[in-house]
Amino acid sequence: MTLIIRRAQVRVLAGPSASPVNTGLFARTNGLATEACPHCVPKRSRSRARACRFHARRQGRAIPDVWRSPEWEDDRQEQLVSMRLSMVSLRVGCAAAGSAAATALAASATPAHSAPSACQASSLSASFGGQGATQAIVGGLTIANNGKTACRVTGHPVIAMRTGGSTETLGELPWSSSAFPGTHFSSSVLLRPHHSASVRIRWMNWCEPKAPRSSPPGNAAQGKRPSRILVTIAPGTRPISASVPGGLRQLGLPDCIVPSRPSTIEVTLWSTP
Repeated sequence: MTLIIRRAQVRVLAGPSASPVNTGLFARTNGLATEACPHCVPKRSRSRARACRFHARRQGRAIPDVWRSPEWEDDRQEQLVSMRLSMVSLRVGCAAAGSAAATALAASATPAHSAPSACQASSLSASFGGQGATQAIVGGLTIANNGKTACRVTGHPVIAMRTGGSTETLGELPWSSSAFPGTHFSSSVLLRPHHSASVRIRWMNWCEPKAPRSSPPGNAAQGKRPSRILVTIAPGTRPISASVPGGLRQLGLPDCIVPSRPSTIEVTLWSTP
């Protein structure tokens, strides 16, 4: 005899003619209680056993011993261990996910550091000074960043002298850094807020524009004292009016060596304090 359990009926197959027999919630065969509860078929589990006990009580049936056997207790222990391991894995996974999410959030909240832009004239100030040295003026040009953000200065500054209504741009010549051992020079420097950088200068041959070309060299043909010193940091930017320690009246002037030639200024690369 073969037993097939369905939702609320037991079909007993005995020979070629077989008909379903409705036995209610439980079917008994050979004295053994067979579970016909849909919650317990086909695999035992603790939750299904509870459901079957609930249905048994509702139907006024006795709870079969098979639901109280040690096998059920073993299943319960296995399920309990499995449930605890699942909770531990879930906590670890959640912690890892939370840490990854926090890291991603911190990375997204941190602004990307872009390269500092070129310094603008509006955030800079300049100072020009020097002393006489063999018919020339040797000194330096210093610029300071008065802004709130760092900026970069690149290349050589352009220096012009304004006298009256005319402006003369000094012919720039490179001054080798080998003349200043122990000093580091660079063609590009980063200026942080309230920091400065400077170039060394040697100004030569300052002559009166209207002086005869045949005038002998010396102070007789020396140019007039400039009223402003204009410094252009980068092409396309407006010039900065440089100050002079003690005022322009204290500025030394180079001798006029060759009246027929323009005034020149030798300039080093940038250095920082």
